[in-house]
Amino acid sequence: MRSIADPFVVRLPAGARVRTRLRLTPVDEAVLRAVGAHLGRLAGHDLAWRCRLGRSDDQRTVRKHAATSQSSSRWAGTITRTSNDQWQRGLTNLANHQLGLRRAVRSIRTRLAVPVGGKQGRVHGYATQAERYAKQRRLQHLEGELAKVEDRLSSARVSVCRGGHRLAKLRHRLDHVDVKLTEAEWQACWQARRWFLTADGDATKRWGNETIRVHPEQQWGSTPPSVDRGLAISRSGEVCHLTPQCNSSRRR
Repeated sequence: MRSIADPFVVRLPAGARVRTRLRLTPVDEAVLRAVGAHLGRLAGHDLAWRCRLGRSDDQRTVRKHAATSQSSSRWAGTITRTSNDQWQRGLTNLANHQLGLRRAVRSIRTRLAVPVGGKQGRVHGYATQAERYAKQRRLQHLEGELAKVEDRLSSARVSVCRGGHRLAKLRHRLDHVDVKLTEAEWQACWQARRWFLTADGDATKRWGNETIRVHPEQQWGSTPPSVDRGLAISRSGEVCHLTPQCNSSRRR
């Protein structure tokens, strides 16, 4: 069974969460696509780097310096922080998977110790020989899976899928009748899921932070990295003010 942590009081939230949907012009859309794709590639590279390090020093300073050279310090800090969170979440999920496999193995072994149709205390054996044989095969599979998970945990080898495992597996089922996505639509969803356009807030900065700002007149602005010399945001440090206004709902 999982252990229950001691109760504690959560501090009241001190920030604001802003949700909005932008109605973009073609130029603005090209800007966001270029920035999201560029930062997404950096995020993927940094996450792979973090996963290779395992339980050793996460080398966040080195990783942030490498990402800063291709973006900015604010973008790089958010990317490295997100990679650390994803790696930690993946390690926790792997540990929880190990606990689930151990419980399943223990349950099957307990029932296999009882003869078919028999009962020992509160434990019932399997009803038929066929069911017992199927559970024996299931036990072998679970034990093999448990050995692999324990080996990965011992070396902290975590697997994280940017874009989501569910969408990745859906790629192999596009020809099924119940799947209503075409290959082009799936590719567009996959690319959008792997984009990265996030910057951590700063309480000392007006309108958000120095990277993503929400103006009181509901204009949205961003300081993009150096992405494409053909766009108006070619030099890192310029502020790109998107054309449309946005109606945002704040949740504290």
